[in-house]
Amino acid sequence: INAVSSPTNPSTTFTVRSVTDTTTAMTLGTVVSSSIASIGQNNKYTFTLATPTRLWFDSRTNNGDLNWIMTGPTGIVATPLVGAGATPFNYDDQYLGLLPAGSYTVMVAGAGSSTVAYAFNLLNLASATTFSAGTSASATGSTQSGVLNPANGATLYKFTGTAGDSLWFDNVTVSPGTNASWQLIDAYGVVVFTDYLGADRTSVALGTTGTYTLALFGAVS
Repeated sequence: INAVSSPTNPSTTFTVRSVTDTTTAMTLGTVVSSSIASIGQNNKYTFTLATPTRLWFDSRTNNGDLNWIMTGPTGIVATPLVGAGATPFNYDDQYLGLLPAGSYTVMVAGAGSSTVAYAFNLLNLASATTFSAGTSASATGSTQSGVLNPANGATLYKFTGTAGDSLWFDNVTVSPGTNASWQLIDAYGVVVFTDYLGADRTSVALGTTGTYTLALFGAVS
């Protein structure tokens, strides 16, 4: 004998909305600040890479109901925390690796009926501030100082490293209660370490010779 369920009569309320998406050209290194103006709207931002480029996505919005996704010549650009999919804005900053030349689109969308403001920045690692790190010939490198403004922003530095050198990343001072991190990326785009900004990193062995990028970034929350 087959049982037949008798569900209650379903009821629903719905509407069909007209949605106008937006498309805006953006510039690397310039903060994008806007909002989802209407339910279901997608905001698209376009840019072109003339040569292969390493990029850093700097999220400045602590909202899990907002997502972003980047597409380019090879399809969806994967992020470390999500992979090839939409990344929530509250997932902090994302190193995107070396991207091929071509045209790209960053699409921002809200979940459900979200209509909220957001901000982000897309940074080119090649545009990082250059400084001198210590070497076997000269142990003490140049001292850097600065302020993350806003507190959830990001600043990139770069230096030339030599394979076989061992470095000490000495955080001389950091503001009390700082919720920020630093991440070292080698010349081939491999992440060497990620740590709380207030923590020194000792005996960091450099595996390759070339340009290293040191990202300092505040937590989005």
